[in-house]
Amino acid sequence: MTTPDFDDSLVERLFPAPTFASAFTSPSAPTPNAGVTPESTATLRRLLIENHKGSTYSSTIGVPTLVIQVPGPITHENWKNHLGNDDYYNAYMNFFSEEIQKHGLSQTFEKFIFSHEANWAKDEARMLDRFMSGLLHPLIHFGHAAEFGVEGMAVEGLAQAAVNRVDHENFYDACYFNSSNSDGGYTSSLTPPLSSISSNTKPQHTHAFTILERILKDGRLAVGKACAQDSQDQITDILNNEGKVIQEYASMWKTSEDEKEIQERVEELAWLVALMFGIGGWKNDRQFKADFYLVHLVTSNLFIPSILSLLRPAHRVELLRAYFLAILGWFVSRGRPALDVKGFFSSVTVDSKPEHSESLTDSSEPVGNPWYTLLTHTVPHRDEHHVKAERALAHSAALYGTRAKGHFSHTELKGAEEINGTLFIRTGGLLMGALKWTYRVKK
Repeated sequence: MTTPDFDDSLVERLFPAPTFASAFTSPSAPTPNAGVTPESTATLRRLLIENHKGSTYSSTIGVPTLVIQVPGPITHENWKNHLGNDDYYNAYMNFFSEEIQKHGLSQTFEKFIFSHEANWAKDEARMLDRFMSGLLHPLIHFGHAAEFGVEGMAVEGLAQAAVNRVDHENFYDACYFNSSNSDGGYTSSLTPPLSSISSNTKPQHTHAFTILERILKDGRLAVGKACAQDSQDQITDILNNEGKVIQEYASMWKTSEDEKEIQERVEELAWLVALMFGIGGWKNDRQFKADFYLVHLVTSNLFIPSILSLLRPAHRVELLRAYFLAILGWFVSRGRPALDVKGFFSSVTVDSKPEHSESLTDSSEPVGNPWYTLLTHTVPHRDEHHVKAERALAHSAALYGTRAKGHFSHTELKGAEEINGTLFIRTGGLLMGALKWTYRVKK
């Protein structure tokens, strides 16, 4: 085993100043905000480089740990041999650094995450499965590269995916993906060309809210049936036992390569994760439950538009379908929290304030923009999960806040007619209340 060796000039290139490229290539990607300075940029780069050189990754918890030694190099000949082994994290980082330098970010991403060779060919590397594992941390990490143009984050995200273990079965498989796009070039689709299948009939799409309602009513997915009540690894046990059932529901959610349809599905995902986390964590008779696992659905969803901007149309469809399946799996694994939609919208405020703050008016209407208050207290908050979640909710509010009551009446979800664009600010306020308002930075 050898000590990790970093090429300083390469690392400098991997962690440049953010460019916010995806903000101008995707209508649903986050846009930059004021506040960036040369000093803050230099600090950011320094911290990212220090983290890159000084940490590795534990697939058991999905977070960095201290780096010690590298067993040996990863090459094109052996890159499948050490998948799922944390010890090779830095070796995989070196490997993906070289690939991105040679072939670019998009081609490297498509080859090692979406190609048939990287998933269902000999030895079944199942890289898309690994990319969605580890509580979606590889996707979140990689998403920073897609949004900010910092390729070093992609290197780390791909390496995290490579060392993630895939303990479950019956979830992701070739049959779930039906893309027929293959150009014979550097990349190819998850599944080989389906030359024997031809149809002019467009598959019927089922809205995510309708699918969610059906999942809530399906007794097969109840804790105690899908897995033991005392299971120590509910997500793995549920996916092994009832993964095919969840996959059947996910298969009802259709999308094509059409850009308008892609953006419609992106919007569905934003509403779905906010609803699962926000309404799923709220009960009228108790404090809001900020579920640690479901909040990762909110934070990861923010990066989906930016990642989509890197992909060819066929792989955009595959990413959306893989991500939707992961969302459903995590929701079921958390016990399918009950959703009191009507109670939520009749009880939860749209104008959360710190306890010491008094309303500036006797009117029941919000004063100004409640997001200004919320985000002012979010920025210095000590919990990084909180900061990321509030940012994601604020972005969804900016995109979809105009949706009026009744917009989702066509879905089967109980109480869907009550849902409107205030879902995001209500959820953001509940999260802030649960994790406590921050009034000042503690030194």
